[in-house]
Amino acid sequence: MIDRPTSLPFSSLPKLRDLRVSSVQPRDIPLLLRCTLLRRLFIGPGKLNELTLTDCWSILSNCPEMEVFHLTSVKSDVTLPPMGKITLSRLQDLRMGPFIPDPAPLIHCLETPVLQRLQLTVDQRLVVDSSCVRRLVQECRPPLTTLLLGNVDGADVTTCLPLLPDLASLTLHQSSAIDLVIDGLTRQDADGRFNCPVLEHLGLQLCLFKGEGLVRLARERRRAAGGLKVLDDAKMRYKPGEFAGLTIELWLVGEFSDSELKELYDMQTGT
Repeated sequence: MIDRPTSLPFSSLPKLRDLRVSSVQPRDIPLLLRCTLLRRLFIGPGKLNELTLTDCWSILSNCPEMEVFHLTSVKSDVTLPPMGKITLSRLQDLRMGPFIPDPAPLIHCLETPVLQRLQLTVDQRLVVDSSCVRRLVQECRPPLTTLLLGNVDGADVTTCLPLLPDLASLTLHQSSAIDLVIDGLTRQDADGRFNCPVLEHLGLQLCLFKGEGLVRLARERRRAAGGLKVLDDAKMRYKPGEFAGLTIELWLVGEFSDSELKELYDMQTGT
């Protein structure tokens, strides 16, 4: 990773495919706009980062080949000008946060038909505008496989669950109404199908919810998944594909009774 785009040879900019920078300042934007063939762009978390959402829009609208865009931190715009639609027909991996304002103004401009992984977390004093998440979820073909959201309303997440038949990993960080999400993942339709039927990983971080609901979810989905593994606060080691069943990952969560905790751990088949 380089500190800033100014450290790159000017002649190399139009040819770059992969760029990782820790900070972007206003005078760097014209340089980034020359990188029209970028496929992977990683920005942050440098302390000198002055990038705004409007700057992000300018960069993305100039990079139609973008496949991976990670943005750790961004400043709030003083005023947000009108931003037109951007079609990113190759974008598969979009991650924004945690040190950002509400990304909704930018997200609403994006058309990302092949998006597979979406990660949105905002400043802990804010709440993500979940309508932008739902729109992205609805438009993805094929559907998302990985979703990580922070500071969201679980009620909004629950409405997205029926739209995620290919979702393998769901992580919620410091979010509300988690009991509704757990109930939505436990519920079955008349044919016995769950929402998110191929879910392999459920991560709950800094969230409050009732242990009873999670125990019921683990019991019901363990049978469908063929096994259950629980990772607690001291064992945050989830690796995709490592365990052929459902992994539930817990970090500073819940309100569990001793009996609920014991039942959850006793159901494990992957230890």
